[in-house]
Amino acid sequence: MPCHSSRAWISFALAVSLAAVGCQGDESAAPPTTGWVADTLRLGQGSDFRSLDPAIANDTANVPIVRMLFQPLLDYDDGVNLVPLTAEALPTLSKDGKTYTFHLRKDVKFSNGRGVTADDYLYSWRRVINPKTKSPWASFVTDRVAGAKEYADGKAADVQGLRAPDSHTLEVTLLHPDLTFPYVAAMPFLAPVPREAIESVKDEAERNDHFALHPVGNGPFVFKDWQRGLRLRLERDPHYWGPKPSALDAIEVQFGLDPLTLQLMFERGELDLMDRIPSAAYVRLRKDSRWQPNFESLVFNGVYYLDMNCEMEPFNGPNGKKVRQAISYAVNKDRIVQLGNGRYEAAKGVVPPHMPGYHSLVKGYPYDPKRAKELLKEAGYPDGLPEPLTLWLSNEGDQGSLIAQVVQQDLAAVNVKVKLNPVNFAVFNPAVSRRNSVAFSFYGWFQDYPDPSDFLDVLFSSKSISDVESNNLTFYSSEEADKLMEEADRETNPQKRMDLYAQAEEVIADDAPVVPLVYPVEIWLHQSWVKGHKLHPVWLVRYEELSISPP
Repeated sequence: MPCHSSRAWISFALAVSLAAVGCQGDESAAPPTTGWVADTLRLGQGSDFRSLDPAIANDTANVPIVRMLFQPLLDYDDGVNLVPLTAEALPTLSKDGKTYTFHLRKDVKFSNGRGVTADDYLYSWRRVINPKTKSPWASFVTDRVAGAKEYADGKAADVQGLRAPDSHTLEVTLLHPDLTFPYVAAMPFLAPVPREAIESVKDEAERNDHFALHPVGNGPFVFKDWQRGLRLRLERDPHYWGPKPSALDAIEVQFGLDPLTLQLMFERGELDLMDRIPSAAYVRLRKDSRWQPNFESLVFNGVYYLDMNCEMEPFNGPNGKKVRQAISYAVNKDRIVQLGNGRYEAAKGVVPPHMPGYHSLVKGYPYDPKRAKELLKEAGYPDGLPEPLTLWLSNEGDQGSLIAQVVQQDLAAVNVKVKLNPVNFAVFNPAVSRRNSVAFSFYGWFQDYPDPSDFLDVLFSSKSISDVESNNLTFYSSEEADKLMEEADRETNPQKRMDLYAQAEEVIADDAPVVPLVYPVEIWLHQSWVKGHKLHPVWLVRYEELSISPP
């Protein structure tokens, strides 16, 4: 899923960050011991959430909150192993490897008190692929479930591969065997939604927008209030059916907070968690022994990279590949790692090295400005690019701009001028995912599930291209890479499957539609009164497991 700017973008140059360190001095105040609110988790954000509709929410800040409202069939244990959630057990699989059968728990309820049935899943999954919903997740279903694409295209009245033999049994038949489908079934966008809550709005054109602002789900929390751009409040669901109800009574999120304000509020005890720690504060607090026990870190399966739109100048046409390769050689990733103070690992490929069972063949593009200039000359630009590149990035947080300025300086050294265009994430994400809109951008992708297909298929398959809400932001299309990824999708031997994906990544790396920069080390700070905070390898943060206790 796309990384929302609340987790990792950067807005101050290194010089400014170092100056800030000097201004604040080497001393920090001790962690606060007062200010906590009983059983209420208080969070801060830059941009408001896009939606509370599970079919729509798709970034790394939005999804953890949506998970509190909606729960799908499966979940993960403390690692990357799937466990049943609203299903009684893990699904059974037919001999041909194509039909999964889920037996549903009979005690699951929506927050309106009504019990959840298999028909609710049928309705919800059809809704995800209905073009009127405009779900960015639709292809996860249409590319897998038999008859889903025909239904989405209006060529079939129902989805052939979805059946409910009885009120608590769901059968899903796939187009072909797919080892990733159980992971997809654990994603919040496939959680059930109640038909009556959506269709209570008579105007069909307004139904989805209304539901996004007034969600009714089956999770441990219920929607209470949302003042757009200001604050959101969720409260514990009295109808929650789960074996372990949350110890929290409420979750509150404040929006419109810049990184410095977030930091100051956290240090004063007005917020309970902080994940986008400004560079100056990070260095200061990390060195303070009083704050060190409150840090949590995890090398997460994600990657930050530069997108180069293969349909736009100067990255398209017969010489576009050489330009893209030149940009790849021109960026010094080790410098980014050094300036990150332990928050990054240098990237060679798009698939993170910690992906379970995966071994990349990609050697990457070492820092080589001489080779970059040679490639630009071969592409017809002996004096560098004649026009500046505009690099789009989100303007929140304090890491994205620092990385962008390193890129700007490195490309200037090979006679490629770069103008930085930092914008609000709510503007940034629709722009970069719209065809013929943005040629050059800084982006981050975090796993939806722990498998290389979630990086390669989603980001580089021709099937991931659309005119708007495109997951393939480079609009890169390769018959060779597509074929290898399609073979991998259908392969049931786990090792052969991983080998095919490794070959596909090698092809993609040679074509260079992106410049993989760094893999993130996720670093969070929590107050001493927050208990149970442990970063998760898939969800990163699971708010339902937290509690508030006096220090």
